[in-house]
Amino acid sequence: MPGSVRFRVLIDVQADGACYALKDRLMIFSSSNVTLRLVIATSFINYSNVNGDEVQLADKFLSSCLSRSYSELLQRHLTDHQSLFNRVELNIGESPAMLQPTNLRIEQFSADPTKDPQLVTLLFQYGRYLLIASSRPGGQAANLQGIWNDQMNPPWQSKYTTNINVEMCYWPAGPANLIECFEPLFDLISDISQTGQIVAQRHYGTVRFSLSVRC
Repeated sequence: MPGSVRFRVLIDVQADGACYALKDRLMIFSSSNVTLRLVIATSFINYSNVNGDEVQLADKFLSSCLSRSYSELLQRHLTDHQSLFNRVELNIGESPAMLQPTNLRIEQFSADPTKDPQLVTLLFQYGRYLLIASSRPGGQAANLQGIWNDQMNPPWQSKYTTNINVEMCYWPAGPANLIECFEPLFDLISDISQTGQIVAQRHYGTVRFSLSVRC
């Protein structure tokens, strides 16, 4: 369909046993070690062009991935992630409640928050982790389901709802020392300013303007 975004998913399987592809499943037998390398590419180039070559791009991603060992890929990931995550430490106290499962800690927290101050720290750092994972320079801004959406027709279309949800996603960016994570949001605002001009001209007869947003 014209204007639709196409995508391609490739997966490479390395196992020390037998591996078979059966329709929509991978069957792996007698393996003690399995390494899966999964890449995804789309035809999206920018808001006005979705005619990229997702097949060629996915092949390129997988070839690049296969050229590196598991240990190298892991170290690259840790270095990249920790350069952002390790910027901030928060310690407002610890207690024996830390040893309990998270679901029980959440249930008990409302009764007496003072008995588990470390849960606040955990939630704070979890929020930082989510923003780091879903909004990085060169990618798309965080939306309702973010990169964790696994459905073709997700709730609320996995879109950007700017009445509050987008703002809530980015509340931690400044205070939690993740200023680079703002960049995809600023790129989105710049794109919307261009499409918004067309809507404003057609419906309200307004004049053109320019907008530049950078941190």
